Amino acid sequence: MQMYAVVATGVLGLLIGFWLGRSIRWNMEETEKEAVNRQEERRITGNRQLVMEGTAIGSPVNGEIRKISQDTLQDTTEGAADDNTKCITILPADGRVYAPTSGKVLKLYPMGNRIRFRTDSGVELLLNICKDKEELHSTYYRCNVLPNEIVRKGKLLVEFDQEGLAREGVDTAVTVEMCQTPDRGRIVRTWKDYIRAGEELLWVDSVCLR
Repeated sequence: MQMYAVVATGVLGLLIGFWLGRSIRWNMEETEKEAVNRQEERRITGNRQLVMEGTAIGSPVNGEIRKISQDTLQDTTEGAADDNTKCITILPADGRVYAPTSGKVLKLYPMGNRIRFRTDSGVELLLNICKDKEELHSTYYRCNVLPNEIVRKGKLLVEFDQEGLAREGVDTAVTVEMCQTPDRGRIVRTWKDYIRAGEELLWVDSVCLR
């Protein structure tokens, strides 16, 4: 009987040791899984903090992008804007100006040659159609949109008589000016010399903090 008791005690001890070992292993595996999960959460969170969002702004016209040289930077304000990629000047191939992206027409200036535009992502632009301040030349412009109108990319905004304005001695260049710049990120302009309406002219980066 004593032998059976010893054997039973030994078997019971082995079983208890086995289960204790398994329990410790399970706890270690769970701890390792939790650690891996925490690392994965930190990695995902870190990636979210580094994700760059942005807005593609298309060209409003077909034409050649005017290169800015130091000799032509007589106006310091305009020169600085061009130099910082906040303003791009295009020599249009025709007299049609299109919406550079989907958005809203915030303001139409009285003569019809300037439009303040806000993209769906909140970037505000000023489209200057010819550098003209003569009110008598307003007959050369025809707007196809209204203030506060929501438009899609490629919508014809304005038509203007390019040849007629040129005869009047008006510079018929079209400029795209950034009214707001991102606090973080950067503005990247196209490398092309000639661009078609709708092709990417600017890319405005912004850091996603969500």
